[in-house]
Amino acid sequence: MNKEQLMQTALADPHCQEPAFLNALDNDPQLSLAHAQALENDKQLQQFFENSAPKMSSQALDSLYAISEQTSKKSNVLTPKFGYMAIAASLFITLFSLNIFNYQDEYNNDLMAHALSHSAHGDETAIISAQAPLLTDLNAELKQYGVQLANAANVVWSKECDFEGIKSAHLIYQVAKTKYDVYLVPKTLEYSAIATSFDNEKYHGTIEEFANGYLVIVSPINKAIESFKRSVTEQVLWQI
Repeated sequence: MNKEQLMQTALADPHCQEPAFLNALDNDPQLSLAHAQALENDKQLQQFFENSAPKMSSQALDSLYAISEQTSKKSNVLTPKFGYMAIAASLFITLFSLNIFNYQDEYNNDLMAHALSHSAHGDETAIISAQAPLLTDLNAELKQYGVQLANAANVVWSKECDFEGIKSAHLIYQVAKTKYDVYLVPKTLEYSAIATSFDNEKYHGTIEEFANGYLVIVSPINKAIESFKRSVTEQVLWQI
């Protein structure tokens, strides 16, 4: 290898184990410095992909490898599959154009099925204390959803949830001995369909669409929901 090839190898394939390259590292301070920096960049890129970047499919990795091989052939430098991270930064824009990153988090795009499973989950995990939430606290939490409550009547529990990938304000109401799950869902995701009523063997529910979001109500299958829905609809104030 001549000096230019050695430098290209240090930058594009810092894990190279060829004797000529390793010997040159011991005798060329400038090459050794470039090699050390390339190793550090490689490490940081690896951490980025593992911890910060969206998940990549096997197809994405194969595409990345294919592009890196093409790049290597053009520069007459062999890049092994395990060393692709060293040139990942230069390939990032290409990967975006191929649309192989999965930036959309997975979520349940059936809002009705989500409401039913969320209610079953809430029944198991929601711990209702003796003290009901204060209206000021509720409205502070709901502000980010563009919602305010006119009053806190019958609200016994509240939480910001991201169950099944859907962010919503989850309120539990108790009227007499019946508990109702209410979800205030902003229009930040697309859903396959929206039905005004739905049910399964345990629950039934209703969805009302507003300009800024959805009001979803779920109750036990044997409990009427219409009168409760009317009172909650009057209580919930969607902010413009």
